[in-house]
Amino acid sequence: MRVVPNAGGTALALSLLAGCAASQPPQQTPAFLVEPSAQTRTELARAVAAEFGGVQIPLADDALTHSSELVLERGALRDPGGLPANGRELGRPELFHLVLVDGRCVLIHDRTGHRAMLSTARCRAVSP
Repeated sequence: MRVVPNAGGTALALSLLAGCAASQPPQQTPAFLVEPSAQTRTELARAVAAEFGGVQIPLADDALTHSSELVLERGALRDPGGLPANGRELGRPELFHLVLVDGRCVLIHDRTGHRAMLSTARCRAVSP
């Protein structure tokens, strides 16, 4: 007679490990835009505007083409003479990151964690 120690427990452990591997989030890699079209720039502007209640934020045509980060600083309020109304701006800038997830370009708003897939964009991973 041959005794197999805890054969059922081994199967259960392997099953649990497979379940854990399946539930891990997909790999995301910092990325930048490659040859963005006018349609891609419009899609990016809409994704950013959606994070601010639809308020259009002017973005440079080369936004996210050299880096995976997009930093938006708050505009300073000015008085009628053009001087800063409050002396200095204390608000923090808004930060976005572009990443590749399963071959797709995804824009992440750091403060909220919201994600927007840019369906018309082509991205390349940032080299280490």
